[in-house]
Amino acid sequence: MELMSPAGNIYSFLAAIESDADSIYLGLKKYNARYPAQNFTTFELIKAVNFAHSKNKRVYLTLNIDLKSNEIEEAIGILEFCKNIGIDAVIVKDPSIIFIYNLFFKNKFELHLSTQAAICSSFGVKFAKDLNIKRIVLARELTIEEIKKCCEVDNIEIEVFVQGSMCFSISGRCLLSSYIGGKSSNRGRCTAPCRVQWDNCGI
Repeated sequence: MELMSPAGNIYSFLAAIESDADSIYLGLKKYNARYPAQNFTTFELIKAVNFAHSKNKRVYLTLNIDLKSNEIEEAIGILEFCKNIGIDAVIVKDPSIIFIYNLFFKNKFELHLSTQAAICSSFGVKFAKDLNIKRIVLARELTIEEIKKCCEVDNIEIEVFVQGSMCFSISGRCLLSSYIGGKSSNRGRCTAPCRVQWDNCGI
């Protein structure tokens, strides 16, 4: 079992190390589902990876949003950067990154499939396994029995949330924030409108 902690900035990263998390996931300033967090500069990420490895901890970078065509080149640069600094894994959602990984970065670091990819079944797990995904972060809406079924697939790691943002909608498919405020949860900018008090609006 591996206990992982998020880190929105260098201070929470150090707190996770001090609290003996086995691994930490974090994002750069762009292209991750934790956009409201302070996040990391490339310089900070280099320092974080080196420090974590000196403590026998692992670091995973989140690159887990839907990417636009004009962002792919920069995303490839981020993958190259991750390879060069020895990142342990990159957590992704967009299929284009999986395609690019298998072309150029296979075995340079692990590829993990984000909960934003909404893998909800053992068949989804098998599909991801065939794409050289090392680990799947399951959708957060599954029951214990559904999680057990996913864990029956051999030779792929399964990760689940035990604490954190528990979306009311299906992971990676919610458009509520886009519809109400023009800020897409699938682009890391969710304003969490599902958490405000609602009534039946007279229905």
